[in-house]
Amino acid sequence: MKGFFEERGLSSKETVSKGKHRIEAFLAGADSMPFAIVEISGDPSRIVVDFSPWGKNERTAQTMLVSSILTLLGGGVLVRQGLRKKELMEKVENQFWDFLDSRVLELTS
Repeated sequence: MKGFFEERGLSSKETVSKGKHRIEAFLAGADSMPFAIVEISGDPSRIVVDFSPWGKNERTAQTMLVSSILTLLGGGVLVRQGLRKKELMEKVENQFWDFLDSRVLELTS
């Protein structure tokens, strides 16, 4: 899974703790806030995969609020950058689920 993010130009950090496999992906130069977090847990008969865009943290909600205010005040450049990141997130998340589907199919065939 770690290689999936690295193939898309993202850096990643992988940890395993108490039966939970966690991968944090970061945009280049943004190692403080995860671009996405993937957590895999469960047993071979029931695996749970959670993909969390932006790590679903409180700071993301604050950033979206600030973006909305900036739009009203004419801060369009920053909003455009945010929209590009959002589009990238949607693309990577869709690719991730396709990748996961193909890996599961390979392992079960």
